[in-house]
Amino acid sequence: MDEVPDDGFLLENLMNKSSDSIYFKDRQSRFIMVNQACANKYNRASPEFVLEKTNGYSMMRGVLIALLMIVSLAQGGLEWEQKEIAVEVHATQLSADALFRFTNTGEEPILFSSLKPGCGCLTPSLSKRTCPPGESGELIVRFNLRDRTGKQRKSMVVNTDDGASVSLYTNTDIPTAYTIVPKLIKWAADGSETNKVAILSNPNKEPIRLLTVTSSHKGLPAELKTVREGFEYKVVMIRQSDEKNMRSVIRITTEPAPGKKTSKTLKLYVHAP
Repeated sequence: MDEVPDDGFLLENLMNKSSDSIYFKDRQSRFIMVNQACANKYNRASPEFVLEKTNGYSMMRGVLIALLMIVSLAQGGLEWEQKEIAVEVHATQLSADALFRFTNTGEEPILFSSLKPGCGCLTPSLSKRTCPPGESGELIVRFNLRDRTGKQRKSMVVNTDDGASVSLYTNTDIPTAYTIVPKLIKWAADGSETNKVAILSNPNKEPIRLLTVTSSHKGLPAELKTVREGFEYKVVMIRQSDEKNMRSVIRITTEPAPGKKTSKTLKLYVHAP
């Protein structure tokens, strides 16, 4: 069986990983613990060359390690059940929630001082602003999915009044509901064309029905035609006016995901010079 490293070894290893100079002295200003960065500062090959090897060194080092371990254990703080969550979403879903659970393992109440989303698409919601000792709570992070597709990794930084700062992450792979070809439709400048067509294709295995289509310009109305229910449609645009430089946004509503009441709206753009 491998030997378990003692607390002193773990503390020294942690100190030596820091690029900052860290040291501790006794009342006679003798070094009793230093890290490698501190040794480098004094042009020494290793921490041992900085330490003054007195009879009290070993005892003082042991006392220091014990005190540091006691302080660390006494502090406690918030323990998070998970710090990174994968969120599965439907192609037409407008938002998704990630639930982060926490527990106060310390002996003092902890106040959330700030919640800093790494993206304007995230909205945090706490079950309690102050968490008493021994109690648990939840942080819900709502992700606005509206115009996003593909893999998304978002962060939320949580700061508390005990000085702790924790980064939480959500991982989401947002499916594309429909591909639209072309997404920008432009009429010929000579006015010879009357109708234009865009093809909408669902790349997913599950069907997604398209429900309605509207145009923002009355001179460029649109019709939705089914090619294969839930998988392929045509949007036919008609130029009904001789007005010059007409522009329109075509909006197509999608079928809501199971259990949802709202859904994404697909868009394509039209220009008739």
